[in-house]
Amino acid sequence: QSLSRYVAQPLDALTRPSLLVVVADTAPDVPPGYAAAIMEEALAAAGGFALMPINPAASAIRAPQLTAAGVESRPPALPDYFLRLTVAPLEPLQAPTNVPSVERRVQDARVFLEVIDHDGRVVFAVEGKDQQIDEITDGMAPSTAQRRDVAVRNAMRQAAQVLKAGFTPSRVRL
Repeated sequence: QSLSRYVAQPLDALTRPSLLVVVADTAPDVPPGYAAAIMEEALAAAGGFALMPINPAASAIRAPQLTAAGVESRPPALPDYFLRLTVAPLEPLQAPTNVPSVERRVQDARVFLEVIDHDGRVVFAVEGKDQQIDEITDGMAPSTAQRRDVAVRNAMRQAAQVLKAGFTPSRVRL
């Protein structure tokens, strides 16, 4: 009996370094799963990496099926690098301007990425940042949650672009 699997991805994807996104820390209103998904989207848009998303429920579903079939389960292969993600959206600052009934709100977000090898060493680190500035006239402005989300997404995109441009993976030594 032989098993085969067709892969629907370009051949050059096999030569890219594989990354597994791990969320180290985030704000309470930015769930870790959401932050990981947005970071994976930003990395996919930047290109240059083969992402290894992990489905936490897969092992719970797969293990009983393999046991019932009498097949021994093997752990999945480790990625080439782990990407530790820290999301730090700052609290918005709001202040009046010299124009009556107009205020200015500034929303900052910082994203820190650390590429970690199999030995646990940080081999590359980068910061992404974004700032959203709104002028609020008579209370009319996008919500703080919307602007925070935009700032976090933009900071992740910027960090992914810098990571692609600056990170050169080392060759595997045997």
